[in-house]
Amino acid sequence: MISKLNARLAECDRRLTEARNEYLLTLAAINAHQRHYQAVDLPAIMEDIDGDLYDQLRGHFTLLCCAEIDACQLAQSEFARIQSDSSQVTREQDLQLFLRETPTFTQSSEFLFQTASNDKVCSLQHQSSVPDGESCLLKEVRKWATKSAKDYKIITHGERALQTLERRRTLVRAEEPGAGLERKVEEVKETVRKAQVSRARAESRLALLAEAGVDVEPCVKSAMSQADVELENERRLSEARMSNGDTAASVGIPHNPPG
Repeated sequence: MISKLNARLAECDRRLTEARNEYLLTLAAINAHQRHYQAVDLPAIMEDIDGDLYDQLRGHFTLLCCAEIDACQLAQSEFARIQSDSSQVTREQDLQLFLRETPTFTQSSEFLFQTASNDKVCSLQHQSSVPDGESCLLKEVRKWATKSAKDYKIITHGERALQTLERRRTLVRAEEPGAGLERKVEEVKETVRKAQVSRARAESRLALLAEAGVDVEPCVKSAMSQADVELENERRLSEARMSNGDTAASVGIPHNPPG
């Protein structure tokens, strides 16, 4: 009877450890995504929304003031003051004022780990599925090191594709419809953005695993070395295809769901 209870208790402890580890890794990824959103995506969205509004405002007010100064000497002093103020209008200055008055856009919240009832452990723990077997954390290291390297490849492919599309836009602007080329550029940018988010999540998981005492460096170096080799081989293959007239060879990049 006691042996059965001990076995049942051991099984419960094993399942608890698995659930806790998965919880911590998921939290690390979510927090990384949140930080990436606050640092990269949100400023980009705000910049897209603003557009060239501030440039237009600056130009219109400056032009108006110059005309009024020439036309009306009596109002020269007042319009000169407005001209000076208008010339200092910039998006960056207004953005800083807005962010100071609206801290919601700069204060990102971190999700904290919440333990289960009677569970005092709040960090990753080593565990092997079989006696003397490989730790589950080492498996996680290999998994996310591979994921980070794969996202690195996608980002590199995307940057190369964007360079190619920019060159094509300047060379064949008159022959190719602008909307189609712009759509390709936006698709590549979105793929790169997703890969950057995915890689940030994977690297956050790896950082948490390193904090738990797992040696992540060998797996990361191995995965990145393999990725660099594959990128170099693919670059040479793409150049060979382009030399044979295949101009689309360097534009396509693989898609990868975020981890």
